[in-house]
Amino acid sequence: MVIRGSAWGKNNRRGLFKTLGRFLAILAIVALGVGFFTGLRLARPAMAKTGADYLRETGFFDFELRSTLGFTGEDVAYFAGLDGIAAAEGSLNEDLLTTCREQQVVFTTYQLLDEINQVVLSAGRMPQAANECLGDDRYFTEADLGAVFPVENDDEDAAFSQQSYTLVGLCNSPQYLNSQRGSTALGDGSVAAFLFLPAAGYDAEYYSAIYVKLDTDADAFSDAYAELSDQWETPLKDQVALRGDLRQAELIADAEAELSDAEEAFRQEMDGGLCISSVT
Repeated sequence: MVIRGSAWGKNNRRGLFKTLGRFLAILAIVALGVGFFTGLRLARPAMAKTGADYLRETGFFDFELRSTLGFTGEDVAYFAGLDGIAAAEGSLNEDLLTTCREQQVVFTTYQLLDEINQVVLSAGRMPQAANECLGDDRYFTEADLGAVFPVENDDEDAAFSQQSYTLVGLCNSPQYLNSQRGSTALGDGSVAAFLFLPAAGYDAEYYSAIYVKLDTDADAFSDAYAELSDQWETPLKDQVALRGDLRQAELIADAEAELSDAEEAFRQEMDGGLCISSVT
């Protein structure tokens, strides 16, 4: 006896052929979902690796140290000498109120460094003089090269050494991985773009920040890097507070010395005046 198939199997085959279009549509949807999910699983590691490579190539900082009193060259040397620190550089950061494209805007400026936070030049050339600068290539175009930005800050304590700065190149920076440029207390409160100035473009006796690179080969976004960063966060905060106390004591001592010198000069002047009056 030959069994050609059960009624249940024949019915399933008949139903499949009658709804073949619907079956193929469901199959395509399932395949698309599986492909999309697989792509998402693979995209994150690939994107993280690409980002980590870019940050390593540009020497992106691991920690940005800031203090209300600023930092000195001695502070920079102190952090650079700590075990586990690969590099430390002091930097100046100042908001520039200026006129660009016939309207008043605010650009945030940073100091060009030797090792950390290296910019990637996309057009023009690097600054060669104190009054030259690089500009944000998401805001400026090559047509803007040669533009002059006058310093219009009202603050007499602004740390700029020049009266104006000329745009000689365009760049991108690892400090700005998205389109947001931040806020400011100047102008309308928004930062239009960033500029990078050479060290000679500033005139200040202190650094507004110290950028620190850890001595590690761990990729950014990895668990090993996150664990190492957590280990360093509290010690660096404590050291910043310690250096701040030392700088405060130094500033107070300098102020007291200036006051003492002024009092002594005043006393000598008064004594001289009394001597002259007694003779006459």
